[in-house]
Amino acid sequence: MVARPAGGGADVCLPASAAVELPHTIKENDAACLPLTYLTAHELLHHAARVHPGERVLVHGAAGGVGTALLDLGRQLGADMYGVAAPRDHTLVEEYGGQPVQRGRQALPRADVVLDMVGGHGLRASWQSLKPGGRLVSYGFLAPDASPIRDLLQLRVWNALPNGRRVTFYRLSTNARQHPARIRTTLHTLLSNLAEGGLHPRIAACVPLDKPAQAHRTVDDSTARGKVLLIP
Repeated sequence: MVARPAGGGADVCLPASAAVELPHTIKENDAACLPLTYLTAHELLHHAARVHPGERVLVHGAAGGVGTALLDLGRQLGADMYGVAAPRDHTLVEEYGGQPVQRGRQALPRADVVLDMVGGHGLRASWQSLKPGGRLVSYGFLAPDASPIRDLLQLRVWNALPNGRRVTFYRLSTNARQHPARIRTTLHTLLSNLAEGGLHPRIAACVPLDKPAQAHRTVDDSTARGKVLLIP
């Protein structure tokens, strides 16, 4: 298993230090959910936001691959998890231990931490929902009106305000280059957790490796729940 983002190729050339041995007791498809979705979720909870047990955490895109991983790991951490999702996905949010929040039609609950992969004008609602001393972590720009440059500038402005709230942007690829030992250790921890039955990866679809366009269409489909895998 590769301990860093490696694209959708059948073969990847990397140093041995970037690979982690896969225990034979773990299903390959379940393990394939770890290097991106669960690794990102673990980094967001433990390093970017530094979530503590008992804190209220609001997750945008809660029915997606990273979203379900955040709910799964956040529950283990002892956080009070809330998931923003369409009504059809509220049962899924509850299955992963989260409190559903209806996307676009319900005021966001006050939270200690907001994890936002959507961006765009919804970022302001995320910022306004923070409790005093709260943390907003942006890690994507999926909204149709999202603009990376504008959103990042807005985060800087909010971070400069003297109100005790903190905002940051997180990118897994950057942290994988800067902290390879930490990423490798985290992946070992996630593999052990998965082998013990503590993690429950949600797979939305398995698509043949030679049909990447189909995989991207599935990812872009708003009804996809969980991780989309490319299978050799």
